[in-house]
Amino acid sequence: MLLVDDHALFRAGMRFILGEGELLGSTVLQAGSLTEALSIPEQVDVVLLDVQMPGINGMEGLTLVKRRWPKAAILMLSATEDHETQQQCIKRGALAFVSKTASPEEIRAVVWQAASGKLAKPQAALRQDHEPLAADEPSAGAEVGKELSARQLDVLLLMCEGISNKAIARKLFVSENTVRSHVAAVLKYFGASTRVEAVMAAQKSGMVSVRVNSLNVAAGVVFT
Repeated sequence: MLLVDDHALFRAGMRFILGEGELLGSTVLQAGSLTEALSIPEQVDVVLLDVQMPGINGMEGLTLVKRRWPKAAILMLSATEDHETQQQCIKRGALAFVSKTASPEEIRAVVWQAASGKLAKPQAALRQDHEPLAADEPSAGAEVGKELSARQLDVLLLMCEGISNKAIARKLFVSENTVRSHVAAVLKYFGASTRVEAVMAAQKSGMVSVRVNSLNVAAGVVFT
């Protein structure tokens, strides 16, 4: 079992709630970011993933988590109630959406069901008021086109750092032409004409929470 949340105190509380070593004999691994989580070599059967984290947030990180542990049951955690976010997470592969304000007993129950394979398909979300939200409830808004791929998300994060396509290519060990293709896909996804517009749109949507290089934004620099 893997707990991914950027707040150490919350992780400690969750480990206590889950009773490490008691819940189906599962060890509770933990990570403070998605990058740290994906570097964990162990296989896990359940991932508890916080929605709001630095870098790629939990909702967009679902793609990466599912690629890393395709058989794992993914449960989303959040301190706020956002029906649209809940539905987007379910659509992207999460089995349940659990409020951080739920009682320890309710959280343990959902995690136990996921760990024991009893959540074979997306279930109702456990909301702050503890009333179920049907998995097929209509979303408050439409999706923004096709989802970005894991590699395109990698490129988006590096775009947020304000570095050139050449530098991105070096970091990802791909060709510069490949990076250009991914950048074009990111621009199309956000309906943006420049990299800066795309990054600002990603920040506004909550997809990423890193800051754009202020010098690049002020100068209107667009890398190609």
